[in-house]
Amino acid sequence: MEALGQTKRRGAVLVLLGKPEEVYTWSVRWLNAQRDMSDKKDDHIAALEGHFKRMKELQEKVTDLRELLPAVETPAAAWYVAEAELWLAKEKAK
Repeated sequence: MEALGQTKRRGAVLVLLGKPEEVYTWSVRWLNAQRDMSDKKDDHIAALEGHFKRMKELQEKVTDLRELLPAVETPAAAWYVAEAELWLAKEKAK
């Protein structure tokens, strides 16, 4: 997430050092590791809530940086949030 806020100048263009998809990928990896460490529903819900929170933060960051990102990143970030919310709802419904 920190890399999303860091830029590098290439000629007259500012380039972000991180990509939103990298944040998503690592958040899912972290989520899966947390879920693998426990069979308890409460732990799974807590892990999913953490992932959901990270995706909301990512969406806010993408919105703030939309001028430096490809246009596809805004709907992609919205998808990450919706997916995280769905996963959380499914776990709570079990």
